[in-house]
Amino acid sequence: QSKTAEHLGILQQSNLKLNIRIEERLQKSKNAFFSMACQGVHPQGVNPLVSADLYRKIIIPTALYGCELWDDLAPKDLTNINKFQHFISKKIQGFSTRTRSDMAESMLGLNRLSSVVEKQKLLFLYKILSLPNNCITKEIFLRKYYLYHSCKSAVTRGFIPDICILMRKYNLTDI
Repeated sequence: QSKTAEHLGILQQSNLKLNIRIEERLQKSKNAFFSMACQGVHPQGVNPLVSADLYRKIIIPTALYGCELWDDLAPKDLTNINKFQHFISKKIQGFSTRTRSDMAESMLGLNRLSSVVEKQKLLFLYKILSLPNNCITKEIFLRKYYLYHSCKSAVTRGFIPDICILMRKYNLTDI
């Protein structure tokens, strides 16, 4: 019996630990960054703004593939996701690791990766709610959403609780 299985390019663990999946995504992204660095994405090569654009278009999607379904992120997972971007933004500009991360990222116009994860989850919710009313995916979502609101103790993890938390965080519950 195997302890892992790959589904849609995502390595699933038998214990369903999310931190292992996140580490795997970040490692793939680091590998992609270093392969790009060999092609000129470094301070002595391509302009840092061009490098940041390549980072946004290639490395962030690699790092956050499937993030819409990451549920119940632990603070350590959020820290690891943000540290990854801190590292990359400093490498692109040739800054020391002791440079303030917020300054290095703002010089490239980058948002925190944890906020990008939240944005992706809300976009996924929008896509579900934009489906036709007779679509089975939308019906399943709405039933699970109503079930969550009727008995919150029954559902504690997953997409629905995360979305409800995000909607309260950004005052979207009335919409």
